[in-house]
Amino acid sequence: MGQQSAELLTEQETAALLRCSVPTLRRWRRLETGPAFIKSGRKVLYRRTALDAWLSEREATRPAGE
Repeated sequence: MGQQSAELLTEQETAALLRCSVPTLRRWRRLETGPAFIKSGRKVLYRRTALDAWLSEREATRPAGE
């Protein structure tokens, strides 16, 4: 369980990592556009691997508008 639980991030930790606000994460969940998450009761958690994958999907290979 040690390594598995180390992969889980809270909303606050995820927001800090993505440099966005917690309300932004909540909006993304509502719109189903954000990273995959785990709902455990009232707690929302994010796997670090899911965040990395979500970011990779959005990685630009050229500047926007070109």
